[in-house]
Amino acid sequence: FEGLNCEWCEVGYFGASCTPCPACSLNQVCLDGKDGDGTCVCDFDWTGPSCNYSISGRYPIEEDTKPVLLPNPEEVVFDGGVAISSNRLVIAAGAPSDSAGGVGRGSVLVWDRANASDSFDTTTPTHLSYIGGADYDGLGRGALALSSDGCTLAAALDGDDSVQSNAGALLVWDRTNISVTFNSSAAVKLVDASAQSSSSLGAYGVVMSEDGLVIAAGIPSDKTYGSYTGAIMVWVRSSTSVSFGSITGFKIANPNLEGFQRFTRGGISMTPDGLVLAAGCPGDDTIAEDAGAVFVVQRQNTTVGFEHAVITRVVDLNGQTDDDLGGSGAAISSDGLVLAAGSAKGSGTILVWKRWSTLSTFDYKSPIQITQSEQEYGEELAKSFVGMSRSGAIIAASTSFYAAFVSGGPRFSSGEHARTLKYCRFCSYLSFHDDGRTAVATIQNGPDKGVAIFEQNCRLGWTGVNCSSCQSGYFGSSCTPCPACVMGTCNDGMEGDGTCSCLFSSGTLCENALYTKLRDTNSSNEGELGGGGTGLSGDGLVLASGSPKDIEMGEGSGAAFVWQRANATSSFKNDSVVKLLDPDGAPGDNLGGNGITVSEDGLILLVNVPKDADNGDYSGSLLVWERFDINTDFGTVIPVKLIDPDGAAYDRLGYGAPAISEDRLTIAKSAYGDDDKGSNSGSILIWQRSSTAVNFSMVIPIKLIDVNGSSSEALGRGGLAISADGLVLVAGNNGNAYGSGSGAVVVWERSSTSANYSEVMPTRLIDPNGATNEYLGNSGVALSRNGLIIVAAAWQHNAVGRGTGVVLVWEKCNTSMAFSSITPGRVFDPEGKEDDQLGDGRPALSGDGLVLAVPSPYRDDAATSDGVILVWIRQSTCTSFASVTPLRLKDPEGTGKYLGQEGISLSIDGSVLVTSAANELDGGKQGSVIVFYSSRQD
Repeated sequence: FEGLNCEWCEVGYFGASCTPCPACSLNQVCLDGKDGDGTCVCDFDWTGPSCNYSISGRYPIEEDTKPVLLPNPEEVVFDGGVAISSNRLVIAAGAPSDSAGGVGRGSVLVWDRANASDSFDTTTPTHLSYIGGADYDGLGRGALALSSDGCTLAAALDGDDSVQSNAGALLVWDRTNISVTFNSSAAVKLVDASAQSSSSLGAYGVVMSEDGLVIAAGIPSDKTYGSYTGAIMVWVRSSTSVSFGSITGFKIANPNLEGFQRFTRGGISMTPDGLVLAAGCPGDDTIAEDAGAVFVVQRQNTTVGFEHAVITRVVDLNGQTDDDLGGSGAAISSDGLVLAAGSAKGSGTILVWKRWSTLSTFDYKSPIQITQSEQEYGEELAKSFVGMSRSGAIIAASTSFYAAFVSGGPRFSSGEHARTLKYCRFCSYLSFHDDGRTAVATIQNGPDKGVAIFEQNCRLGWTGVNCSSCQSGYFGSSCTPCPACVMGTCNDGMEGDGTCSCLFSSGTLCENALYTKLRDTNSSNEGELGGGGTGLSGDGLVLASGSPKDIEMGEGSGAAFVWQRANATSSFKNDSVVKLLDPDGAPGDNLGGNGITVSEDGLILLVNVPKDADNGDYSGSLLVWERFDINTDFGTVIPVKLIDPDGAAYDRLGYGAPAISEDRLTIAKSAYGDDDKGSNSGSILIWQRSSTAVNFSMVIPIKLIDVNGSSSEALGRGGLAISADGLVLVAGNNGNAYGSGSGAVVVWERSSTSANYSEVMPTRLIDPNGATNEYLGNSGVALSRNGLIIVAAAWQHNAVGRGTGVVLVWEKCNTSMAFSSITPGRVFDPEGKEDDQLGDGRPALSGDGLVLAVPSPYRDDAATSDGVILVWIRQSTCTSFASVTPLRLKDPEGTGKYLGQEGISLSIDGSVLVTSAANELDGGKQGSVIVFYSSRQD
């Protein structure tokens, strides 16, 4: 029982005795309540003997529901709210950072369709802006509002200065029907005439009744009853023929609030009839300091003005200090019986209150608490918004990285868990249509960036025009969900059997990593093994890594370690390591730092000496160990030192991975501190010999510069790549095409080895969507053996959030094509987070260009900045890497830090992957090298 006098049945109970309902099947509900008989009947929109057929042809949205993006010809970035009209004919989305008309003035885009059978994805949006606006007005910030017929639109202009600086305003557009565009008439501006500076009317958006007669918005920094107490402004008109511009707004301010309680921070909600408003007040101290509260403002009917409305405070009776209840807004169902709000409790919580009629209040019982069952590291539920479908059946909320939703209301119960909408990563806002079968979202970054519609037009697992094929991740004739393949991919599709295909792992679910972790056997030596990256022979049998802080020849003299295995079925072992030193080494040389390379046949080892001082401090050098056959121990070989004959102090020849051609005749090495084209413009030295009988020490290097280079571009700082035939050479630099540090990739292509690279005009490749300080190519480049595919990362690119990083792939069909004519493909981490820095470490590409591996060293996977390696595997070069879901590799032992920051090495066939973690999570600096195998028998 429930109710003030226990006269009602609680949800899920029926009859005069409030008997518990039976357990109903999927898509069924119990006829509960005092008048119910406990029968299970089909829920809304479901019919058939088993209630498994959708009347509307649209099914409940699921976690895997994929979006359809609306046309965005102007490539506007949507970081504001979004709304869909009840008739599903109009969608509006806000872009408050849009600077087309002035810096940060903002805009709203509107998509109209004549009827629901037309597709939104073929419509051209109307672009609305405020002609009388000013810079930083922020039009479209927060929630947008549409009347049910789509003929009235309201949006916030929270930076408006017309009353006071940043006092804020609302814009309202009216039209007679949807065949008339909103920009055919001027918008009406609504303001708080008594506003003070920085009160920010509409900072979290605006709400509207379904008939378009009531508009309300919060003023979170209103100072009527004290600094930042907050208030609501409401405008009510008698009909749509009356302009809101002729209406004086009414301010709802609560005299019982104290300073800095910020009533309406996070936004407000309104029932469609315009009778009930709900808003959070995160600074409320009723339960505890900043525990927060939700206020419900209710009038009995439309003839009663809001000045006579009843205001009720709703709290979490178990609230605690700093819960900030209501800080992400509040939501109320169309009948006013379900109320929801977000709280900072734990890792974020949605609190839900229910009442049996609008004659009762929400404050007589504790709320239901909804959490998120599975969260990424650092994720918080209800981070910035909370919304609800009209029926109250679905609650939507933000998380730190996605949008989430929980369905089942108004029969919510404690223990419910919010589910992540997987393809709504970096949602600015998510809004459900009245029936909960359609959702619209603004997505600020990532592969689904823009305005997206989520509709499940087939049962979960099915897709296609006639729902005749399996969605990705489902298999067989029944489109059964695939198992969770930990380090592999599911054999999905109608012909698939649902088994996991493993790479670098084994087990039914590919749960067992096939790896070896190599360390310096002298455990007391904190030489930062792996600190200069790794090198791997083409067949994956010879492995080398630097240890730049090794102390055997003095503090920081450095060393190189070489492991060799007999065949592809055996493992590298610590007890088979060979340690190499520079015979002329000195303390501080850092041998093995900043780059190490093994030739394809495993006969040559190139090791950097970044702080060698033969030509002055930090002039640098390259040591070359060359053996006659694979059985010769590198430890028996005397290395050759290569320097720049014209080198100078701080040329930094020893930085960045060197490159060597397959025939072992050409070595390329960068000196990024060279000043030929300005301070730190950089250069590349080429040693080319006529045959392997010629010692590289006898070769005079040729210097390459970028003829278009300039100061601080640091050509080749992250290392070089050369094709197998030695005809294509690639290097990154800090080019300034889009401002300082935007980055570029420089390519030299020659017709034959008899042609000199210095006679070739290099091509400079840039990111068409580049920006300042994205550092394209700064951490190195990768090249396929045939020289047709180039890979480089811009690790500070904001692909799916600040500093998440993006990988660019230039791919041409044949040597007659120019790389400059290719538009690069873009690959990013679909699960990327801010400051992951994907690509901050040299990428790797298999010889055939089918396997791509890129580090994300600052990714917080199991711990802060432990890092992950992303591996994309495609079946042919006809398939884009962007269409492939990457495999994620991490340190299987969980001890390494910044995994992959020094780069990755791949065998030619992509079956062996090597990376390093020079630092340990516990602060140690012994370092380690990790080898992942696709198969292993020992």
